[in-house]
Amino acid sequence: MESLADAVREITQTIFVTVFDREAYDGAPPGDAELARAVASWVHISGAWDGSVLVQLPRPLALQLAGTMFASDPAAVTPEELRDAMGEIANMIGGNLKAVLPAPSRLSLPSHAMEGLGGEVVHVNGASERVDLACEGAFVVVTVSRPREGASNP
Repeated sequence: MESLADAVREITQTIFVTVFDREAYDGAPPGDAELARAVASWVHISGAWDGSVLVQLPRPLALQLAGTMFASDPAAVTPEELRDAMGEIANMIGGNLKAVLPAPSRLSLPSHAMEGLGGEVVHVNGASERVDLACEGAFVVVTVSRPREGASNP
């Protein structure tokens, strides 16, 4: 398997093109203040491989993607639709990543933070790989974290 970060990058770029008809390309990391205000969703993968996939986007881009997903004007996207769209993005990335990881594994239902996560969801005693992309001038951050070999997570 290619590196985990390369797999995440390729999966995310493919989803953005095929589902949203938008390019996601390598981008500069957002500042801490921007990331702290991001809309976020994450899923957990458990089984032969344990870890989490966190997706963070600025609200305007998240609304655009939700509008595409629900075939509606981004200004008309409800908070529930935004949560559903963000959850589905995390689910698609996590599900495609799970397919290239050791089996058997299960994918959790998505969890959400509409804004103000204030950091990243990482495993205690864990390691993470972060992929910084951009779409239409806005950041797309996907972080995969997992416990270090031999480390326990409380």
